[in-house]
Amino acid sequence: MPHDGLKSTAPHFAPATTIGDLTDWGDQPDMIEGQPHSSRILLWQNADKTSESALCQCTLGTWRLSIPSEELCHFIAGRATYTSDDG
Repeated sequence: MPHDGLKSTAPHFAPATTIGDLTDWGDQPDMIEGQPHSSRILLWQNADKTSESALCQCTLGTWRLSIPSEELCHFIAGRATYTSDDG
């Protein structure tokens, strides 16, 4: 259902004033440097769980990441560098 009178049926999220309670995901597996730790909160997920939107928070560090399908990241603070296996 459209939020605040918007005409789109796409999911809309009210302006966030706080992230809320993040779920602790613990230390990142496959750490390379530092001790990176992540937490997140799921905002939306479709019925068959093939698509979702979440807010994630990670501490500093380097780790090996495997992305099984497409992923879009929008950073609101900090930065990340993604490097493929072949450099």
